Amino acid sequence: MENFKINVVDGIMGSGKSSAIINLIKMHKHDYPESHFLIIVPYLTEINRYSKELQGFKSIVTDTLPKKVTLKKLLQNKKDIICTHSLFLQNPDLINELATDYILIVDEALNSLISPTVFPNLLDSNNLKNDIVQEDNNFTISDKAHTYTFTNWDIDNMISNKFLIKSSTNENLLTWNTSNETTSIYSSLEDYFKQYDVYCFSSEENNSNYYVTLFPIKAFNIFKNIYVLTYIWDAQIMKAYFDFYGAQYNYLYPIPHITISDESNKFVGKLGENSYYLLHLKKQYYNTESIILQKARLNISIPSYKLDEYNLLVKDSDSRCALFNNIKPNLSYTFYTTKLTSDIGLDFLKTIKKNIKNLMANNVPRNLLKNAKIIWTVYDCAKEDISKGCRYINLNNYIPINTKATNEYKDSNILIYLVNRYLNPCILNFITKYCNSDFNMDLYSLSELIQWIWRSAIRDDKAICLYIPSSRMLNLFLEWINASSTDEFKNSILEKHKTSNISNNSKSDNSINQINI
Repeated sequence: MENFKINVVDGIMGSGKSSAIINLIKMHKHDYPESHFLIIVPYLTEINRYSKELQGFKSIVTDTLPKKVTLKKLLQNKKDIICTHSLFLQNPDLINELATDYILIVDEALNSLISPTVFPNLLDSNNLKNDIVQEDNNFTISDKAHTYTFTNWDIDNMISNKFLIKSSTNENLLTWNTSNETTSIYSSLEDYFKQYDVYCFSSEENNSNYYVTLFPIKAFNIFKNIYVLTYIWDAQIMKAYFDFYGAQYNYLYPIPHITISDESNKFVGKLGENSYYLLHLKKQYYNTESIILQKARLNISIPSYKLDEYNLLVKDSDSRCALFNNIKPNLSYTFYTTKLTSDIGLDFLKTIKKNIKNLMANNVPRNLLKNAKIIWTVYDCAKEDISKGCRYINLNNYIPINTKATNEYKDSNILIYLVNRYLNPCILNFITKYCNSDFNMDLYSLSELIQWIWRSAIRDDKAICLYIPSSRMLNLFLEWINASSTDEFKNSILEKHKTSNISNNSKSDNSINQINI
């Protein structure tokens, strides 16, 4: 896509990305008062962080009116807006229609732009009074409602009956066949297939088709400029999405305040000496990154590991915590969904609960035990089985594996990560075939892990204790935290996987490709 450029603010957690983008917005509004911004953040709780700094910006946080109605009104009136990722993703047509000349700020990469296809459910129109219930100002579907759920079988059937046809430009892209009208239930999917790009692939393992949906690119094309705040951009699904459309990237880095001699811009001096700015000075950014990694190593305790004379986390040969490394299952999504009730799964449940008890009794530093605040994660399907009968973890201190960009858990100091993270194979196959054949699974896994870890007290340079029973995830974390820079880590990982990346990525978070444990 011609001249499609994304400004990427790629900086480690705590490096000043948000401060820098806020300063950029302030300077831009000062120089161009008629410019308009749309800022999107992962959670409602994060909207306040921007609204406190940006006077006059309108926050969409309540349902006094439906959020879509509020968004439409604010866009029509050309207001500066702060809202959530989900509101943006739910309204691509509205964005495309009304966000002309806006500048988009995306705080944290949108990694749902490429997703396994989930088709909408249908309700019986004759029973809407009973099927739709209202709680406060929210409408939800009743648990007793009878819905029709489309499956891959339906899509296969639509292809067979030529309601869907292959695109003339891409044999895997499905398009709605306007010359073959249908009055069947499938007609309700016409808008879906016209709005989204849906791709069909064959699975050799299951001898069946599976489908991948792309968020409509028109919702990004409309913006005058786009900034994405992230860390390890190469590991983000959002990058693969933009790669697919031929985007180019302008890399910016958060740099602490420096003396600016340009007298023509007096406004810069008003931002304060503790401010950050977005510049192309990658070498200067390395200093910030190196300091953050060094501080993190000093504040992270891992059972069976210690700091050596170079302040690197290394194996402690004198440690008596061998039990922590005695986890045999892979801890992938496939294991948790298919093996947890088997003998090896039941043995794992006993072992992991014993390990957590041992962690709290013998391995958490005493200074953390005085004010212990635990968070833990696993795939949602297994959280009840693992927390049942375990004294220290429960559904109240569980947070999802994809938790990012929130300060809600910043007091947590004991972290338990029970996942071996892989990318869904539907998405992976699409990325490697159409977007970026060099996509690296280990970079993706590490990126997801550290985003989760940095929700804790470590973000405020406070001590934490970390338990990662997956040897793969632990080794990735150690290699990253001991590196002098992110680029050093990335180069090491890419070198290791130069010739075997695709074959190593055959393991996945989904039953399409089974994982041996």
